[in-house]
Amino acid sequence: MQQAKPDDLALQGLLQSIDDLVFLLDQEGRFVHYWVRPEQLPLLFVPPEEFLGKLLQEVLPEKLSQAFLPLFQATLAGENTQAYEYLSPDHQHWYSLLFRLIPNSPGYLIARVQDITEKRRYQQALEDEVKLRTEALTTVVQEAQQTLAILNTSQRLGQMGGWEYNPQTKKMWWSDELYRIHGLPIPSDRDAQEAEKLIEKSFACFPAGVPEEISALCQSALQGQKSEKSYPFTSFDGQQKWVHMIITPLFEKGGVTRIIGVLADMTDRKQSELELQKAKEIAEQASRSKSLFLANMSHEIRTPMNAILGFSQLLREEIKEPHLQRYIKIVHKSGESLLTLINEILDISKIEAGKLELHPEPIRLRSLVKELENLLKPAFKHKQLLLNTEITPEVPQLVELDGSRLHQILLNLLSNALKFTQQGSVRVRLDYTPQNATSGQLQIAVSDTGIGIAPELQSHIFEAFEQANPSYRKDVKGAGLGLAISRRLAHLMNGELEVTSALHQGAVFRLNLPVLSVAEYAESPEPASPEALLPANFAPAEILIVDDNSDNLLLIEALLSAYPLRILTAQNGHEACVLAEKYLPDLILMDIKMPIMDGTEALKILRQTLSTAAIPVVALTAFSLQNEQENLLEMGFDAYLSKPVSRTDLLFTLADFLKVDQQQTQTEKAEMAEKDLSKPLTDAEKTELLQQINQTWLPQAEALGQSLIINELDLFAQDLEKESLCWRLSQVHALSTQLRDQIAAFELEASQQSLHLLAEQLRAEREHLS
Repeated sequence: MQQAKPDDLALQGLLQSIDDLVFLLDQEGRFVHYWVRPEQLPLLFVPPEEFLGKLLQEVLPEKLSQAFLPLFQATLAGENTQAYEYLSPDHQHWYSLLFRLIPNSPGYLIARVQDITEKRRYQQALEDEVKLRTEALTTVVQEAQQTLAILNTSQRLGQMGGWEYNPQTKKMWWSDELYRIHGLPIPSDRDAQEAEKLIEKSFACFPAGVPEEISALCQSALQGQKSEKSYPFTSFDGQQKWVHMIITPLFEKGGVTRIIGVLADMTDRKQSELELQKAKEIAEQASRSKSLFLANMSHEIRTPMNAILGFSQLLREEIKEPHLQRYIKIVHKSGESLLTLINEILDISKIEAGKLELHPEPIRLRSLVKELENLLKPAFKHKQLLLNTEITPEVPQLVELDGSRLHQILLNLLSNALKFTQQGSVRVRLDYTPQNATSGQLQIAVSDTGIGIAPELQSHIFEAFEQANPSYRKDVKGAGLGLAISRRLAHLMNGELEVTSALHQGAVFRLNLPVLSVAEYAESPEPASPEALLPANFAPAEILIVDDNSDNLLLIEALLSAYPLRILTAQNGHEACVLAEKYLPDLILMDIKMPIMDGTEALKILRQTLSTAAIPVVALTAFSLQNEQENLLEMGFDAYLSKPVSRTDLLFTLADFLKVDQQQTQTEKAEMAEKDLSKPLTDAEKTELLQQINQTWLPQAEALGQSLIINELDLFAQDLEKESLCWRLSQVHALSTQLRDQIAAFELEASQQSLHLLAEQLRAEREHLS
């Protein structure tokens, strides 16, 4: 400092006020002075006095001197240089060296050394933070791009596009898939006017009126209402589509700030729905066609069946020769078998169409089982099989279910067991598992010791028209409908019918039904038999019978021949209307299906004609489905008779519309006959009566004693009851009446005993006449 005397003492004061280490160097780079506070001494590599009088390259490490000399020379030349930052040799601190010329002192520079370790640490921390944030932002951007890519891919796979509308900026954003659905190009800039124009023209894809509706839905969304609707749609590339639109508001801070929308391409689903609807319509049409076919087939079969059963019944009443009676019985029984088959087919059809209705009512299970036991016991006895029934004490006295359908199921199961069992027994067991105080599960098991069913065939026996392997059931009669109907009836009653069996080891059919147990109620009196309620006679009247089948006309005429009724006949609806207006009959029996004019058309004309409007018209139809019969009543028919028509049903129907002759009832006829008992028979009458006993009554009684067929036994008792009254055979008449009452009550054991007594009485009458 003795050689260099600064001209400006103020500079010295300034330098003394600086917290950094400051050196004064001459133009050769020699240290001539320094300023340092004691706390700055650690900044130096060596004590500061060792710098004095030495050049930069003499005291600084080679690396630093090589870095400093260019800066020193540039500053000396008048350039404005930047600070040079360097790391201490121990790598613990960072320093900054800055050269500057001293104003008004040519040839001198100052070198200011500053500790920037904290600054570098802060800067490094800041850089690290920026780096981390940059990496995080990059990750977020990358994830957002991936998410957007996944979203676009998902929307494309799901054929579902999304949009968002901002009511503040009036801007709408579309996803990629939304452009594709519309058949529009995807714009490179979503905010450009090009995108806005594409969105504006998108409404042209919808039918007229729909854009206004969509705008209204968007306005509703601004009010907070969500909506969705489907529309037909034609994209700009010409594709016909169906789209489903969902518009929903997005709430932020208590208000709707945006509207979010979804447009889904549902063309494939709509096409599937249309195809499904078409298939459903085809199936329904097929079902209607099947129902119509069954109805027509039922009509066509029942029409000749009406003649077969009706005339065979009349012949049984007229023809007394035993061998002819046998032939007629075969014809009548075959007709009844055909009628049973028709009814089973119709039952299947009604179940499949969902038109079979149940009628639950309180029934006595024990009485129902006893009735079945009595009904089938003769057939079991004929095959020398045992029929055992067991009802556990838990079974309620009364349960609520459809008794006629349960009767039908059990009769089918027992009949099957009877068919397929050649020796051994059949067992019926009833159990009951209560679920609460008023309901429970009824279990009925029908087991047999018959031929059994192979496991691979058990899944088929409940199908319509299916039986087990014909190779070992070829001797079994039946159409294979009984089990199919039984299982479907069980399902209809919310139950199940299952089988457990093995070949040659018998079978067990288990019926499970949910039932309601009901409290006991008073026994109702036994209703009178239908025949006892039949009218004894009719007052003279005129009946018009309309049927295109001459056999049916002849049959009804024959059934009514014993009554004072004038019969008019017509073979189509047109003839019926002409005859009705001309003769004004008291009753019209009208067939439905006829040529030229059917029964329903004829009914309309009769009701529209003043003179014939009040004449009762009874539908005489072979249609048998319940809904068909109900439809006839809705059309205006006063009643209906189903073919085959029985004499009992015919007379009951006539009694509803014709006046009954009250002058002589059956009871009065019986009393008159009893008064004439004292009148002796002539020789000719005795001979005729003896022939009737030997050739007709006694052979029939003996034959029925072997077979005990219910229907035939009832007809025999009915005929004998009438005939014995005419021949004044009081004991035979009393036994015949008793036999009919027992049959009506299904008291088969008692009826068998009465038949035996009746045969004995006929033999006694024969001895008396001889």
